[in-house]
Amino acid sequence: MRLTLKTTVVILLLLGFTGCGGPSDNIVKNIAAQYNISGAKASDIKIVKSYDKDGKTVMVLQIKNMVCEMPMLEIDGQWNATGIHCGG
Repeated sequence: MRLTLKTTVVILLLLGFTGCGGPSDNIVKNIAAQYNISGAKASDIKIVKSYDKDGKTVMVLQIKNMVCEMPMLEIDGQWNATGIHCGG
């Protein structure tokens, strides 16, 4: 199946308006850096994956030598973290 340029643009616009994809990498890293885990800066944080749980988007992060989970919610168009939990 071959899509025209116009069809492709419409599909991309629709995906953008439906809110797919969760927060951007920059937003996630900047929010996580505010928790000051081991003095990590946004550039020290790697996003490993994300998943949905209990109506929240949970970001799995690698911060220095630790794996952390940071649940996030979008409220009035702004992404917010509800905390962060790191292990070992």
